[in-house]
Amino acid sequence: MPRYRGDQFKAQLTLTGPNAPTLDNQSWDTFDGGDVDPTMEEFIPGGMGEQVAMGGMRKRQPITLTRAWDTSMISNYLALDAASGVAPFQLIVSTLAADKITVTGTTTYTGVVGKVTPPKRAHDDSKAAMLSVALSCNGAIS
Repeated sequence: MPRYRGDQFKAQLTLTGPNAPTLDNQSWDTFDGGDVDPTMEEFIPGGMGEQVAMGGMRKRQPITLTRAWDTSMISNYLALDAASGVAPFQLIVSTLAADKITVTGTTTYTGVVGKVTPPKRAHDDSKAAMLSVALSCNGAIS
């Protein structure tokens, strides 16, 4: 069974719904979140019974995507800024083989676009400027 590194992925974000603006099809540089964090409950029955695990409600955590800024990103930024809080999205995350081409599996997330953060700009910062978007996820993934 092959092992994969953290860089062997491609994350492509699309805005969906009527009149949704088109984003470019470039991969985002980082993907973080999207995990399920259930509220776990336990019950202790009377008569000194043993604790019983009941599970709990599932909640998918937000996803944060970042991408290095360049002038071609301006149209993406404007579209995402307008979509924040209202527009549905589809995010397809593909696992890539070491050849950087072959897709070995995909996961699809849906939900609503959340906070959009333009790149930090500072006179004393020489790191790559990054556009960031938070995505509020639906519970089910495919």
